[in-house]
Amino acid sequence: MTKYTFISIFTVIFIYACHPKTTMANTSDGSKCITQKIEEFSKHDCKTGSSIKEYILAGKHVYTFNPGNCGADMTTEVLDDACHNLGYLGGISGNTKINGQDFSTAEFVKILWESPAY
Repeated sequence: MTKYTFISIFTVIFIYACHPKTTMANTSDGSKCITQKIEEFSKHDCKTGSSIKEYILAGKHVYTFNPGNCGADMTTEVLDDACHNLGYLGGISGNTKINGQDFSTAEFVKILWESPAY
């Protein structure tokens, strides 16, 4: 192995190891709209504590966009498959309902994306 090959391999490994890692999964129904929202959100998140999760609420897939820990009393947006806003959770009012239904009844499906843990 030449000196330059070793340096090149080391550089690639170093860059990959230092790059922040995120987790991104596909939505259960393959919603293109939600996939685009995930890509957009992941570029502008708070960098700590932010996540996108999929749930089933009242028989329908919904997605929570949690902005993370960069501000007090921030809200988590809830969207349906077609990216229609269903409401916001949390915030200064501590809202727990979406379309009149308590979100604690939602069934967790999976994490679609989350910011790296620092």
